Amino acid sequence: MASDFNPIEGEYYSLLREREDWIRKIEQSRDQVWGNQCQSKVRQIDAKLASLKPAIEAEKQRRAAERAEKWAHEIREAGEMAAEKDTDFFRRHGRHPYKNYCYQCKKDVNEAIHHKCDKCGWLICKCGSCRCNMQFAP
Repeated sequence: MASDFNPIEGEYYSLLREREDWIRKIEQSRDQVWGNQCQSKVRQIDAKLASLKPAIEAEKQRRAAERAEKWAHEIREAGEMAAEKDTDFFRRHGRHPYKNYCYQCKKDVNEAIHHKCDKCGWLICKCGSCRCNMQFAP
């Protein structure tokens, strides 16, 4: 995974600090010419800040996607480990875990991994489907 340091964000925050310094100079200025020069500098910094915002947003989205993929991978690993552990439990007790597929998304459901619904007793798929939300034909 990439480092959390982002040079674009560093430049952005550096420009913000510089902008605040120039605004402070404008407020303290008694000379009209110096005040105009300071205002010109603030406008230049504002333009630079505006140009950096899209790159910062793209970087934030990339990092969010990277974190989501890492979490999804960790969840998959945890699920696989739980499945192996629960499958061992079923073997020790002389039976195989119930397996079927989801009527909604057609993915496998397994008693070793998925929880049973308290209302209907069916396994709840990762997509959230069980018998409770199944549409029956009239």
